[in-house]
Amino acid sequence: MLYDYQRGYSVRTRDLHAISFESQSLEDCKQFCREDTVIVELIPVKCGFNLRVWMSDYNRGIKYDKYANSLCLGKLVIQVHPEWKHKIGKIVFDPKKDK
Repeated sequence: MLYDYQRGYSVRTRDLHAISFESQSLEDCKQFCREDTVIVELIPVKCGFNLRVWMSDYNRGIKYDKYANSLCLGKLVIQVHPEWKHKIGKIVFDPKKDK
């Protein structure tokens, strides 16, 4: 399974709807590729953001943590993280054509 922000490959059916395996390595995907499947590249794309707001148990003061993408305003904590999805790229390996 790929993380949301990683490039990689996916073993899918020929109509590109069902997924059977995902990996960063093309060679790993070739091991799981059968005659009725193909391997496509997966390209990460930002599709939005996730906003989390909560109240902390203790007063943190006013500070911004760039590594956690969080802004602390006393007991109020605000975090923003990007949301990712994978766009299907071109077909990289087809076992029927590569014989």
